[in-house]
Amino acid sequence: MVFEKIKHLVSQADIAKLSKQLGYVRERNFAMGLYRLNLATDLADFLQRGHFDWCHSSQTLIFALARLYKLDITHELQDALTLNDERRKLANAYIYIDTNFKHTSEPIHVLSVAQGYRYIGLKPIVDELCFKSLQERLEIIGKVVKLHFEQTKTLPIFGEITGYKACFCGEAYSFDTHGELSDKEIFEKVATLRI
Repeated sequence: MVFEKIKHLVSQADIAKLSKQLGYVRERNFAMGLYRLNLATDLADFLQRGHFDWCHSSQTLIFALARLYKLDITHELQDALTLNDERRKLANAYIYIDTNFKHTSEPIHVLSVAQGYRYIGLKPIVDELCFKSLQERLEIIGKVVKLHFEQTKTLPIFGEITGYKACFCGEAYSFDTHGELSDKEIFEKVATLRI
């Protein structure tokens, strides 16, 4: 990978000289870009974290380094941008947990503080969901739901779990506690998309 090669070449370079070659007035500004470059696991991660130091953004910095080392990073950069666009589409995806809760005497502030128990964020598996069909995404989410229910049958304050609702890309999909789609209409919708 070109990005890894750039990281390696930068780690071997004279930082003061490299800083000047890239147009930096202060080496300290370049140091922050290098720090973010070293933190990044791949090019998509580097671009997603973002960097701006009045001389370069993350994208222009990687272009400038590639040009300096006479490397072509355009294809890898396009793939990283495409991946980050897909991640952005799924960034706010979550699963809402339905329970048999009936409000009786719990103070509202206690319920609002505990509301976080009713959500499962999908950020840890967002890369697994990227570039998948709706059917594949729903199967992955079904496994998450099934595992969650096996580990957690009831929620504090809210009681017994009765189902789940996965929300992503502007749609909501209902699951039972076994990780199966519970709405027949949605199941038919997914089946037609598969054809």
